Amino acid sequence: MRFKENPSLYRVKNRDIDCIAGGGFSGWEGEWGEESLHQFVVPEINIDDEVLDLCCGEGRATVPLAMMGAKITLIDRDEKALGYAQEGYRESGLGKRLTRAVSTDVMDFMTGTTKKYDVVVAQYAVTHMRKSTGLDFISKLPGLLKDSGGYIVVNAPSVFSWLYETLREYGTKIEKETYEEYCSCSGEVKLEPHPFYNPGEIVTILRQHGGEILFSKDVEVSSGNYNRQVIAKLQK
Repeated sequence: MRFKENPSLYRVKNRDIDCIAGGGFSGWEGEWGEESLHQFVVPEINIDDEVLDLCCGEGRATVPLAMMGAKITLIDRDEKALGYAQEGYRESGLGKRLTRAVSTDVMDFMTGTTKKYDVVVAQYAVTHMRKSTGLDFISKLPGLLKDSGGYIVVNAPSVFSWLYETLREYGTKIEKETYEEYCSCSGEVKLEPHPFYNPGEIVTILRQHGGEILFSKDVEVSSGNYNRQVIAKLQK
């Protein structure tokens, strides 16, 4: 659901979040985050909450959190996409909410950081990881939250996608439920791993770390392609 198409969806905490008309994000055609994120996370944001957006791409998903007063850290290995995100924050007047933008591999970042956050968003972080790497990545997300706990948002390609069936028949399998396909997400067209997740896999990991599952559903992101979206609340 696009931000401009249903502004009433974002009226939370008695505060209207209006479209950033003329701002850096207003001409972009992508989604303004996922509806589930707005339903379960946006209403809980407090001023100066710290949000980590892993594999942020062009930064759209966490914009509404910034508009509620959160401080945003963006991580992506694609310098071009990260540049678009920074430009969008500046031009939309949200520049002061963007505290850090780092071009690096997310696994390297997670290994080296000691900072903790109130919300960790990994909308498409596992899309081009091998399945074993992605499962390890998801298991490390709770460790990025503050001692008081917080929210984790994860999207992952679903086994119910038509692409899964196509790659099972015609693709090159490189690991369990992971296939190679040509992709330009890294800024150049090349073969990348593409994993698929079964219902419950992400849920099981987050529950093992004490997560309360607020949302878990396969959502169609393009014709016949589905992402498993999971939102968990952790209290420590």
